[in-house]
Amino acid sequence: MQSVNSLFKTYLIVVLSVFASTNLSANATFFSIEKSSSEIVFSKLDDAFSQLDKTSIIVGVGEIKIVFTAGNYIKSAIIVSDLIGGSAGLLVNVLNESAISPSTRYKLQMLSIVASLPQLARSIKGVDNLITAIDNDINALANINSKVRVKDYFSKIKLKVLAEAVGKSKIIAKLNNLVGDFTHAKNFVNSLDDVADASLLAKLDNLPNAKLQKVDDYYKSLDHPSGFGGQMDYTTTKVIEGQSVSMTYKNGMPDMRSYSPELSFPSGTKKFKYESTNLTGGSADFRNANTALANEFGIFKTNNKWVKNADGFIGNGSYKWKPGTQQFQLKNTNGGWDDYTWHHFEDGQTIFPVKTSIHSKNAGGFPHSGGKSIIIKELQGLFEFLGF
Repeated sequence: MQSVNSLFKTYLIVVLSVFASTNLSANATFFSIEKSSSEIVFSKLDDAFSQLDKTSIIVGVGEIKIVFTAGNYIKSAIIVSDLIGGSAGLLVNVLNESAISPSTRYKLQMLSIVASLPQLARSIKGVDNLITAIDNDINALANINSKVRVKDYFSKIKLKVLAEAVGKSKIIAKLNNLVGDFTHAKNFVNSLDDVADASLLAKLDNLPNAKLQKVDDYYKSLDHPSGFGGQMDYTTTKVIEGQSVSMTYKNGMPDMRSYSPELSFPSGTKKFKYESTNLTGGSADFRNANTALANEFGIFKTNNKWVKNADGFIGNGSYKWKPGTQQFQLKNTNGGWDDYTWHHFEDGQTIFPVKTSIHSKNAGGFPHSGGKSIIIKELQGLFEFLGF
């Protein structure tokens, strides 16, 4: 492959007239020219497109050249991109892998351009549609290595675009224009970071007004440790069973993932979670999670019935559960049994076990709201479970 500074054999010139459209459809004209980048930009553009003049704004992004006509900064642009697959600038090698279709590469290139120009991110209504399309393309990749690499590249670009497109000031302005008092929702939004929480802000921006009201209702009734009312991000410590235990709250909710136990299954040692898009926040969730956990331990029903011991438990010596109850027990290092409660994570689609003495306020644990309340407010999917 020739170097970036050498002649490029083929260039694609795309005249984009649809930057302001809602779907960024490829309504474009294509040309191939065998010239160096500078010759194309300064000599051939006027020949091909008479509307351009010598004072056009030229922006370089790696091997891409973006030429904006004077007086029409957003809606009319010329994109010049190397077809043979360079690796300079934003167009890293990952975009040239054979596992990626030309259409996915093109979409990633377009999003990279948008990320480099904040005015575009704020002006294009269809940027969310483009991001969704890329998400779907990446998730459909069969090559796992390619999927991981492209997803990593894409996530960095996506965060930058979303941070420009949907800052928290936009959400606050939207809430201010609604009828009613959205004090609690605004307090939550103001605690967010435009870059780190870009995906969450984009989701909030897409919520209908009725759901924004439910966000306000959720934070209005948010349970919290004493002295932390109205705060979103903090760490508090208390003594539980003679030990100092700290809990970090994010977005007003506790991150209990580190207190979920490592369990020894026939398949290996790991933390366990039960996931479903049909969680109700009620007893069915605990029954289904306990059943799934027993199955992971290799314990199954016989003739559709649990085989229980004399005390009504099923188990394996280090784990036991009495079917029909919500909690299960694990043997501790002292030979006794500790109760574990299922914690609904705030995505509303994941539950995992936490020691009851830490989880449950009535047992001396940390007061909190979480996934159960999220489900009741029908806000599933607003927050994401990022793994243990």
